[in-house]
Parts: sequence; C-alpha cells; structure tokens
Amino acid sequence: MQFTTNELYHLLNNRPVGHTLWLVRADLSDAYLLRAYLRRADLTEANLQRACLRHANLCRAQLRAANLCQANLSGADLSGADLSGADLTDADLSNACLSGANLAAANLHRANLSGAYLRQARLDWANLRRAQLTEADLTDASLTKANLVGATLSGVTLSGADLSEVDLTGADLSGAELDNARLEQATLRGANLTEAILVKATLRGLRYDEHTVWPNGFQPASVGAEVLE
Repeated sequence: MQFTTNELYHLLNNRPVGHTLWLVRADLSDAYLLRAYLRRADLTEANLQRACLRHANLCRAQLRAANLCQANLSGADLSGADLSGADLTDADLSNACLSGANLAAANLHRANLSGAYLRQARLDWANLRRAQLTEADLTDASLTKANLVGATLSGVTLSGADLSEVDLTGADLSGAELDNARLEQATLRGANLTEAILVKATLRGLRYDEHTVWPNGFQPASVGAEVLE
C-alpha cells in the first residue's frame, strides 16, 4: 500500500477525532512527516525508510518489524512505542523520547541516539553495534545480551540498567554513570571506562583484556573479573 503526498495529508489531517490510523505494511518510504500526529498509529511492518519523522508524535505507536533505515526521528516522541524487531540501521534518533519503548531485538546498527531519553526502555538482544549514545539517558533500561560492540556511550546514564551478558567490546564508556547497574558476565574487551562511575554496580563474571581501560583505582580482580586472552 503506497500513498501519494495528498493522500497522506488527507489521512493525517481529516480523520475523525480519536480515530487510530491503521497503516500496517504501508509504504511510506521517503515520506515527509515532520511533526505528524501518529499517536497509537499501527505501523506494523510499514516501510518508513528514509522518512522524515522529526518531532513526530509516535507515542505508543505500533512499529513492530517496521523498516526505519535512515529515517530521521530526531526529537520524536516514541514513548511507550513498540519497535521490537524494527530495522533502525543508520536512523537518527537524537534527542528522541523513547521512555518505556520496546526495542527488543531491534537493529540499531550505527543509529544516532545521542541525547535520547530511554528510561526503562527494553533493548534486550538489540543490535547497537557502533551506535552513537553520547549523553543518552538509559536509567533502569534493560539491555540484556545486547550487542554494543564499538558503540559510543561517553557520558551516558545507565544507572540501575541491566547489562547482563552485554557485549561492550571496544565501546567508549568514558564518564558513563553505571551506579547500581548490572554488568554480570558482560564483555569489556578493549572498552574505555575512564572516569566511569561503578558505585554499587553488580560486576560478577566481567570479562576483559589487557586493552580495557578502567576508572582510576578500580581493581577488576576485586570483583572476580575474568581476563580474556
């Protein structure tokens, strides 16, 4: 199902008050949806590749398995949205609100999440390889078994977050707040934790190598961390 610009304008501006948009599997690639009101819209498996959704209202929208490659979602409201299994490769989510959003198993390879608000978001099994998360807020988020290889997390807030079995190989965690976070069996091979805060963090089974950079005074042996060859 593909829409013309006029059809999209009509759908977004002339629907009955309170009517939820049903756009399952719709082709909205390259669509210009700046500040569009898509609250609770059903966009399951929709094609939104390269779409402009800057500052759009997608609160509690259904975006399961949607194609959002290279989409511009900067400043968008995605709080409570279901993005499980969605493809967000190279997407711009800078300063977006994703509090309580479900991003389980989503592909966020190279995605820009700088300054994004991800409190209590679900990112279990998500692919965040080489993603940009500078200054993002992931307080109490769940990232179990997520792939964060080569990700930039400088200045990120991960207080109370669950990072069990996460792969942070080569990740930049300088200045990250990891107080009360769970890092059980996390892989930190070559990771940079300069000035990171690890107060009351659960660190059992950490895996690291000679290239891992720790905060001043931190002794990995004191938490039983495993040295990798």
